[in-house]
Amino acid sequence: MPFVTGNAGTPTPGFSPASVSGCALWLDAADSSTYTNTGGIISSWKDKVVGTTTTAQLGSGPTLSSINGLSALYFNAGSNIMAINVTQSTTNRTFFMVFNTASNTGAYIWPSSSSGWEIQANTSNTLVLSDQNVAYVQYSGIIPLASPLLISITYAGNTNTQFNVNGTGPGTYANQNGRSFLSTDNTHYIGGNLSGYASSFYLGEIIEYNSSLTVAQVQQVEGYLAQKWGLTASLPSGHPGLTTNYMATPLPVFRLTPLPGNRRPFYITTNPFVPPLTLSVLPDARYSFLTAPSGTITNTGSSGSIGTATISSATYTSTAPSYITFVRGTGYILAPSITGIRTLILILRVTNASAPAYLLDARTGLGGGWLYSSTGTDHIGTDWTSATYYRDTVNTTFSGNFILALQDSTWHHICLQRASFTSAITFLARISQNETLGCDCGEIMIFTGALTAQQVKDNYNFFSSRFGWTPV
Repeated sequence: MPFVTGNAGTPTPGFSPASVSGCALWLDAADSSTYTNTGGIISSWKDKVVGTTTTAQLGSGPTLSSINGLSALYFNAGSNIMAINVTQSTTNRTFFMVFNTASNTGAYIWPSSSSGWEIQANTSNTLVLSDQNVAYVQYSGIIPLASPLLISITYAGNTNTQFNVNGTGPGTYANQNGRSFLSTDNTHYIGGNLSGYASSFYLGEIIEYNSSLTVAQVQQVEGYLAQKWGLTASLPSGHPGLTTNYMATPLPVFRLTPLPGNRRPFYITTNPFVPPLTLSVLPDARYSFLTAPSGTITNTGSSGSIGTATISSATYTSTAPSYITFVRGTGYILAPSITGIRTLILILRVTNASAPAYLLDARTGLGGGWLYSSTGTDHIGTDWTSATYYRDTVNTTFSGNFILALQDSTWHHICLQRASFTSAITFLARISQNETLGCDCGEIMIFTGALTAQQVKDNYNFFSSRFGWTPV
């Protein structure tokens, strides 16, 4: 008798930002039901609190992109500006944003329409809450470019403003001239203002309250946003977002399976699958094409000692899932030499694997460190013959044309593991930086530890929404 699957029980509802009193605005790019998407161009975006809709003020609207696997909107400086009306307090407010800066030009991120407030990333790479540069408070820390950030700003009158970046607060700041800058101007411009001040960035979520939230309330919202957008690793020790689950728990899955000998018809097991809120194991180096590289791509992994990778002859697509493209035979990605490599993960969509075309070449550290397609059969270097190969989480044997088998216009999650080695690696090309694999590339991750089969699945599940996969 075949097994039967289904759901049982009642799901546990997650935390909702709207449950905190005073919520006046909630724009959520991860919720595709809230925006109008025409060919990757977003023409309107609906507030989840009162249903107000944004209107395009400049250009054709932002483009659909992603932050850590969830849909986000990309605003190109001076080309995409949206407006929305919000009824707001003139004395107390709390703001939350999840975004990823793509430039540092002193431009506005979220200004009011005229003489009200604005949040901007200034030329010193810090965050400022200001009133047309007359009254302002400034976060004193340096914000990293091309990295997803969660910021919260609590404004309580004209003497107290609390900044948090990724849940860490540098303290309470007084306005530079003691002047209040929360005006009655209820129009927000997202992406810049109409005078030409604008910035390029990826925006995931905006939440605004007409009150100064307590520390506990701020941490609730921060925990929710960090877990949702895969930023829990950036939260400080002791933050409740590390221990309290703010996300909804799905229904458990049951499976009815016949017992041996048919002594009883079925037994029931449960599998309350909850996809990981963040990567269960952080890579030492992560080269993620969520933003456009310009000759190099920054390592956003956990090891600060591993530097940038060099990119050549790639074109960038900002539309979700955000990736770079190589034409067969031209271009490469060169990662720096890393000691003790055990695991490599590539997220690829192969378009042309005509021989010869390299998946990677690690001959600077491995004498037989190549993997490339060839006429009749793929060539697997001697140093990879004993490696473990996972294709879309399935442990697969290296055989035949395994690279050519990827040429199906589908995004694939490729994981390679072998004994520890030290090398610079040329990805998607030969060490001589030619014989390039025709493909789109979304992510490259390098680990100095071996991943378990479950950790490979966790990694795959983390990117599932971004690349259109079903979690396993």
